[in-house]
Amino acid sequence: MVATYCHLPQYTHVTLYSRRYYVPINDNMCNEANFGNIALGKEATLTSTFDEYSKANQAVDGVWPEADINHRCAQTSLDWAPQLFIDLKQEHYVDHIVLLSRGDVEASHDFALSKINIWVDSSYCGYYEGPAEPGTNATIVCDKCLTGKVVAVSAWDGIRSRYLSVCEVMIIGLKK
Repeated sequence: MVATYCHLPQYTHVTLYSRRYYVPINDNMCNEANFGNIALGKEATLTSTFDEYSKANQAVDGVWPEADINHRCAQTSLDWAPQLFIDLKQEHYVDHIVLLSRGDVEASHDFALSKINIWVDSSYCGYYEGPAEPGTNATIVCDKCLTGKVVAVSAWDGIRSRYLSVCEVMIIGLKK
């Protein structure tokens, strides 16, 4: 394990199993068990909903659809700037976000994950160009230590209306 200082002096940057984490400097800073999917089971909302089977909470239910072909994904209707919001309910440190794209054939064009921006409250986390291959993960690592209560996943290219379809969201972080 290698530790270096993060951008903020009260935090350290720790690399565990090839992943980068930011943790507060304290006696438990090397305890990997503190990290996890802080999105799991949280309240999620979409700017619109494609149909009754495509609700926002399906993006944070912990089900990775490759194990369940009947699982539905969170999906918006055709929107100019579709977004998914995940309310963490309290301040968290956010390191990176993993998005799972749809695994079906239809996902290869209109529903593919591409041009995705991630925000933590009003702070910009990062960007994923894509497009993601059907059924694959897209990982967005925040450029710096971020804290916030709401994570926004936005699909906007500034050119046309789009769908946002996400089967699962993992937000890797730590409660503040």
